[in-house]
Amino acid sequence: MVNTRLLVKGQTLPLFIVVNNTVYSYIQAHLVTIPQEKLADTLQYINELNNLKYAVNPQGNVVLTFSVPAADDKFEPGLIFALVDQVKAHLEENYATLMDKIWAKK
Repeated sequence: MVNTRLLVKGQTLPLFIVVNNTVYSYIQAHLVTIPQEKLADTLQYINELNNLKYAVNPQGNVVLTFSVPAADDKFEPGLIFALVDQVKAHLEENYATLMDKIWAKK
């Protein structure tokens, strides 16, 4: 597992790249922890974004995960870098709106 950071809209987000002995590796960015009272209002927007894989874990953390299928002998580090670039571009476009929805006052 590689643990690094991704700078998006002035925020430093934890980014994990997990490669193991299964057919799936994955890239996961941890975006924010949603206060319980904001969860229902935010889930609708997260579902709109789910052309990628967003999830809220039991602790309220919003995570974005990309799966990367690869056989042991076909792993391509360049593909990981390209996908991290896509994650960053997606977050540059959508992160501010997500934060607005979470922190907006009713």
